[in-house]
Amino acid sequence: MARPFPAPVRLAALIGIALLAAMPAAAGDPRYDQGKAEWLARSYPPARSTLLDYRRAGFGRTAEVDYMLGTSGCRIAEQRAWGARVLASILYRYQLNPASRDLVGRERLLCLGTAAMPELSGAPARTALAVTAGAMARGKMYYLANGNEPVAAYAARSLGPIDPEALARRVAPVGEGERLRAELLRIAPERAQVAIKGRFAFVTTSGQSDAQLTAMAARLETYLAFLEREYGAVLPGNFVTLWLVPDQWQLREAARKLHNLDVSPATIGYTFQDDQSAVALIPGTQIGTLFHELFHLVVRSGFGDVPQWLDEGIAGLYEVSQVEGDRVVGLRNWRGPVLARLWSKRPTLQAMISAPWYVSDTPGNQMEYDGPPPSTEAVTAQFATARYFALWLQGQGRLKPVYARVQALQPGDDDDPAGAVLKAVEAELGPIAAVQTQFERWFLAQEKLPVPPPKADAVTKYEPNAQQVAPPNQAPPPRH
Repeated sequence: MARPFPAPVRLAALIGIALLAAMPAAAGDPRYDQGKAEWLARSYPPARSTLLDYRRAGFGRTAEVDYMLGTSGCRIAEQRAWGARVLASILYRYQLNPASRDLVGRERLLCLGTAAMPELSGAPARTALAVTAGAMARGKMYYLANGNEPVAAYAARSLGPIDPEALARRVAPVGEGERLRAELLRIAPERAQVAIKGRFAFVTTSGQSDAQLTAMAARLETYLAFLEREYGAVLPGNFVTLWLVPDQWQLREAARKLHNLDVSPATIGYTFQDDQSAVALIPGTQIGTLFHELFHLVVRSGFGDVPQWLDEGIAGLYEVSQVEGDRVVGLRNWRGPVLARLWSKRPTLQAMISAPWYVSDTPGNQMEYDGPPPSTEAVTAQFATARYFALWLQGQGRLKPVYARVQALQPGDDDDPAGAVLKAVEAELGPIAAVQTQFERWFLAQEKLPVPPPKADAVTKYEPNAQQVAPPNQAPPPRH
């Protein structure tokens, strides 16, 4: 039986912008409720024990839970070194806004010291919970196929708080389709079509027919079943709502009205965890963006701390793919020519694997660097490298084993969490320098070959042309 995704959680006070790639905490799980209560009561040994048990269930792999674990460990004499390692893992594995990154970093430095740990005051505790229990909404960086320059999609920016009750009304268990449909009809744009298809609730202003939506839902079900078999993802017991729009004006308007977000004019899709939805630019039946976003959504059922290179690499892999038997197989796509063109700006595999969450996914694009922040071209090359490394691993039959090795790592196991992930990759593939050589030879050889036309039933991704990307400050055209 499919386990429902955890119910949305909102804390009373949100401090700062909280756009996290993490599943909302499962408020209905007694271990979570008990562990958080113990942590708030400063009963750190039982809190650590309870939360570790909860974390092993899969849905507990969130930045919020790891923060409570790390700060608990730091206040238990024999677990202090372990607590510092957990906090270091948070800095590598999760998307954090500047306030939360600073908070976790300061806690880690205190933990590494020799002085007695201060008690967590109420304000830092509330801040930590606020910045690590938020929804996931991410901008994307992509490349215009007919353009001359990379286009950066800045990260989604919060415009203010969202009514948690409004979000909760948009979440319904599969089987309560009529209730959800009534709610979606109430908030949908004028002339939008609302249709329940399997575990998906479609709200579209793109004009797809009912038959087309039925076919799209069937393909998405096939994809989710593959993710369940291949990666151990737990399929949602609640409906996933898919908001489909025909242009970027409507995508920005949907983000503002639904999630109180400002998204870049270059964004073509994002997911929002708290109401278990995806908003995507789908003017026809090219659903590669939905394949990409649904991977982000469901992978967090068991791997909420997936490093970004692996998360983006696999999500990007399946955005252009085809079904072969019971498998979904990624194909060469537009990111190959991008990487070839930006070859001099590509990261090494070691640098890519060791990097924390990229600047393009940091709210407001604010992150501390030793030097100047990376250029648009450099970050574009990061995404393209991650996608093509996943494609190479798939061809070698090593993608699933690499994923499993990284997933098996636990916070607190290593002083260097990025180094631990690199070691896990090398345990499967061999020394990273040799892997680098093999990957580069493969890429350069296959990029010289023409890209075969995709099969008629292949999954492809809609890419707007340069004329369809609005300048960031340009107002949308008036509606008539």
